Amino acid sequence: AITANANVTSRSANRISVASGAAFDLGGFTLAARNLAGAGAVSNGTITVAGTLAPEGAFSFGDNTAATLSGSLALDSGETVTLGAGSTLDLSSATIVLGENETAYWTFATGPAGSITGTPAVTGAKGYKVQISADGSSARVGRPGLIFAVK
Repeated sequence: AITANANVTSRSANRISVASGAAFDLGGFTLAARNLAGAGAVSNGTITVAGTLAPEGAFSFGDNTAATLSGSLALDSGETVTLGAGSTLDLSSATIVLGENETAYWTFATGPAGSITGTPAVTGAKGYKVQISADGSSARVGRPGLIFAVK
């Protein structure tokens, strides 16, 4: 059985929302979710999100979680996804959809104890690219290019 903290709610059959401070323990099982949102944590199992992952501030895949995103990752500037120890996040089939509040660059996923793989496409803002660190510990999105000042 999948166990959940009382703060975890399902808004509909297609959307799982994990409230800030809440923890959704998969109990070692596998879950296929259409949409996942919130500022809480999902941990201890395998989860595939085929629709949209929408962090509301900071979202976490806690310890020992294998997460695959085959849909979209909806981001505004400053929203993040973090990985716990032994966790993975596969973005190879994902598309990042940027909101209206983009900045030049920001780190949207960190996994110092986990691993981020795959380079997703980016839509919603012209010229933005994703950069995954060589060790898989972080992912950044931004607009690459030369910045200079004219005086």
